[in-house]
Amino acid sequence: MQPILGNDTYEKFSENGKIGLRNITTDQVVIEAIYDDLGWSKGGLETPHGLIGLKQNERWALANIDGSKITSHLFSELYPFTDNAFVVGMRSRFSILNDYGAINAKGNEIIPTEYQWIEPIGDALIVSKKKGNQSHFGLLNKNGNSLLPLEFNHIERINNQTLSVQNDQRLYALYTLKGKALSDFLYELILRYDENTFKVKYYNKEGLIDRKGTLIIPPEYKSLNLRNGKAEVLPFNKWTVFTLESSPKTFAHDDIWLINKDLVAIQTNGNIGIVNISNKNTFDHYVQKMQITHTQAELLAVKKNGFEGVINAEGETILSPQFDSVQFFKSVIFAKSQRKDNQNWIPYDLTGKRIGIQFYEKITQKEDGSFLPQRNGKYGLLDAEGYEQSPFIFDKIYDFENGLTVAEYQENQGVIKDNGNWLITPYKDSIQIIGKRIFYQQGTEYGVYDLFEQQIFRSINPVTPYQNAFSELTDDGYKLYDFDANELSPNTYDSVYQISPDFLVLKSKSKFQLLQISAAQTFKLDSKTQQVRGHREGLISVMMENEWGFVSEQGLLTIANRYQQAKDFSQGLSAIRINGNWGFINTDDQITIQPTFQSVESFINGLSTVKINDLYGLIDLNGVFVLNAVYNQLTRKQGFILLEKDKQFGLANHEGVLVRTPQFDSMTTTDNINFIVSRNGKYGVVDIEGRDRVPVSFDVIKQSGDTFLAMEKQAWIELKINK
Repeated sequence: MQPILGNDTYEKFSENGKIGLRNITTDQVVIEAIYDDLGWSKGGLETPHGLIGLKQNERWALANIDGSKITSHLFSELYPFTDNAFVVGMRSRFSILNDYGAINAKGNEIIPTEYQWIEPIGDALIVSKKKGNQSHFGLLNKNGNSLLPLEFNHIERINNQTLSVQNDQRLYALYTLKGKALSDFLYELILRYDENTFKVKYYNKEGLIDRKGTLIIPPEYKSLNLRNGKAEVLPFNKWTVFTLESSPKTFAHDDIWLINKDLVAIQTNGNIGIVNISNKNTFDHYVQKMQITHTQAELLAVKKNGFEGVINAEGETILSPQFDSVQFFKSVIFAKSQRKDNQNWIPYDLTGKRIGIQFYEKITQKEDGSFLPQRNGKYGLLDAEGYEQSPFIFDKIYDFENGLTVAEYQENQGVIKDNGNWLITPYKDSIQIIGKRIFYQQGTEYGVYDLFEQQIFRSINPVTPYQNAFSELTDDGYKLYDFDANELSPNTYDSVYQISPDFLVLKSKSKFQLLQISAAQTFKLDSKTQQVRGHREGLISVMMENEWGFVSEQGLLTIANRYQQAKDFSQGLSAIRINGNWGFINTDDQITIQPTFQSVESFINGLSTVKINDLYGLIDLNGVFVLNAVYNQLTRKQGFILLEKDKQFGLANHEGVLVRTPQFDSMTTTDNINFIVSRNGKYGVVDIEGRDRVPVSFDVIKQSGDTFLAMEKQAWIELKINK
């Protein structure tokens, strides 16, 4: 029921499937039940100036309340927007959609029916027309006169007095219903916050303006709230970029990634951008509703609507976001699309062009940069560019060496080249590649090939390979050969093991001999020899009568067996143990560093780690302390020495020069030049010379080459504002 005129109340009624109108006050039928519907296309029975809409055969007519028609049934839509003006829609001649316009109370056209979209707001109309594939928006008054021309990307109502208008740069400004600008085009979004204020966003950062367009809070914040005339704002994470070439530069974003020396990728809430840090932090590219997952060089893996894709540093789409996962390699991109057959991975080049037509179950990169993929349960080879190099017939492919590797096929082993072609067809039970020789077993046969598949040796006895030599286990013992299958000794032995590339230790009836492979000579050792261990710098450590000494490569006792323990020579010195303590001797069996240490390590680069009173230090070849023995742990790495004292970490360079005393809670490095350090939960960076690259004051540090991205988390703060 709906009161329409005066104090009378009206309602629609139905009769024989048709609709009419009855005056409930007088119980009189005002309009006979001959129409499909009454009222307006958007619902309701209200009528301005005693007018109503009548629907018949899917078309509306404008009529008086007594049913007399003002227009014919012309309109697919009809509803009032002022007291004496009505929005009408008519089926377009060019599509199944409507064209919209407006008529007055007399049914005369006041706005041509030529708009694809129309929205009444107060006494004005937001209208839209398509030009090509692009919709253009404008604003008309109730008489059809233009308040804003049809040249905007979008116009929408914020409240009953204000509009948000977007230009062709996709930026919004605030306008009145009269078409008057209240602000410049400064924002990527304007939203009603409360009766008097609007939340604005610029590069997805929030701020606040009033209904006159005056800026209250600049758009710099991740989030904001208003309470009792005060504003609480949450700043974005503060990121600082530290490089060797320029002074630090700061950003306010959720996350950032370095692209090159001039560009960084940024994540701000759900939007991403590429910022030129060499040009006053200007945005080169900006993409909304997308997230960065990882980067490599000048490529960015991005996620949109749950799917990953790739864009480049120019903001161009390399792969559209349609994949479950994306992996970057130096010269190829692998993208994963979930399939029922588990053939999920597709290779693309760095421009986004698909490589080949195949899918792969999994991808593993080899040390040389090429790939070992799997397809239909079988393995094959891809080169570093992602192109197939072999058929996919292998059950397993081992690591390559000298361009060859062992491959399994139908439970047998063979040897393939790096292009996947067989060098030795797969009918062996087992194969090993040692240097330039291939050792195999096939049934009861053992043998050796060269790298050109020429047979060098064959036997029914087991063969054991060494470096530059191999043995054959005969009924009499081990027989020895060089890699050309020449006999190294006419004798056989009970056991054989290798102590260096050119020397084997032979044992027979508890007697030891040395075999020099290159000279094919054997040398007997003293009958009292109990163990033979390492070979370094021309001397071989041996144990006789439960004490250690050294013999020459010809087996002659050079340093008497008088030490409890002895380590291999290194840089002309051997660590020896006497009476429970360690010191060093030279090759003339002279004690050059007195045995006063709990433990020592062999010299490397002129330095040895030593232990005294359960603390570690570093000495030089003369026994002089380079680093005093005051550390709980001393770890030598390539290019630096990590020091630990009382659970604090410090740093020395490879020469043992102390560059930072132990003062950090942690210390890690990926390049052996720069070290990310922490103290009291904050992080910084020092270099191998002890210089502070980044102050120890950040919550997160990311390294990209010699550039560091350091982040400080921000907390809510209160701002006083005037509204």
